[in-house]
Amino acid sequence: MFKAHNDTCIKDISCSMSSAKFATCSDDGTARVFDFATSRQEMVFQEHNSEVNSVDWHPFQSLVVTGSKDHTIRIWDARSASARSIFQVQAHNSTVLQTRWNPINGIYLLTGSRDMKVKLFDIRCLRKSVNEFDSTDSQIQQPGSRQETVVSWHPFHEQTFASACQSAGITFWHTDYGKLYEI
Repeated sequence: MFKAHNDTCIKDISCSMSSAKFATCSDDGTARVFDFATSRQEMVFQEHNSEVNSVDWHPFQSLVVTGSKDHTIRIWDARSASARSIFQVQAHNSTVLQTRWNPINGIYLLTGSRDMKVKLFDIRCLRKSVNEFDSTDSQIQQPGSRQETVVSWHPFHEQTFASACQSAGITFWHTDYGKLYEI
């Protein structure tokens, strides 16, 4: 056991599929890369202006994505000595709560936010989202309670994902067709 972020809350952790490294993020406004075998810190990503809520390692490349309370997502090259983000976009109008790469194709990126939206980005054209999924029209939850706190890709169907909200609702989505159903 070791202290990764001093005495602040660690919000997320993600392991690299291609190397013996893992990334963490925290309320201290940073994301950090560690060596799995030695627990030695190798990089600190610190360009966000507020707490970092989500970190996810790309399934095939040395890229790490982070999402923050500052409404942005940033992509980092985990091999770069500079520890500078290689891309940044204001993804939402509120806190980004989770970011997840598509584990099958590595091209799509999901972001979930307190603005009650899930956005789909394509790594080949990240300047704006490819699709936006709005959960404010939910039939089973009270309006305003659908802060999208968790997003997760289906492990076999590359265009299907789920989102879960603060009020315990789960919605299943298709990247092209939108909402499939909710529970």
